Amino acid sequence: MKIGYARVSTNNQDTQLQIDALTAAGCERIYEEKQSGAKKDRAEFQRLLMSLREGDVLIVLSLDRLGRRLEPLIDILADLEKRKIGFQSLTEAIDTTSHTGKLNLYTLLSKVEVKSSSMEKIEKPMLILWIILFIAIFVGLGASIGFLFGRSGIAFLGQLFVR
Repeated sequence: MKIGYARVSTNNQDTQLQIDALTAAGCERIYEEKQSGAKKDRAEFQRLLMSLREGDVLIVLSLDRLGRRLEPLIDILADLEKRKIGFQSLTEAIDTTSHTGKLNLYTLLSKVEVKSSSMEKIEKPMLILWIILFIAIFVGLGASIGFLFGRSGIAFLGQLFVR
């Protein structure tokens, strides 16, 4: 049986586009949820996982509908494979019911892992660089105004940033 899962992060978002795509993909049953993918304890998603049986195929519009973090995503996909449940992601053209689909999934996950670990190494130094740049601009601007206009210029600059 083909079973779909549609998820959006907030109540003011709409799942209709996902539901339409899942219906067109042949899903006989669709679980719908309005909750962040970062949360582990999504009630409807847990009901979905418990309802899946060997031979079923879980279908989502895109891989990020299952979750936002790589490690839990890998755990979910490993559990599905262990239970002999297929998985399809319509956007990424992933279909673990075929050997090529499994290869596509493993390739995509390895790229995500490389990107994720690279970002962790880059994020902190980039944040520090942006802070230093901001301080340099702020102090540089203050020094320029102070040099050109004296104390009244620095007071003026202070008023700009207090508002």
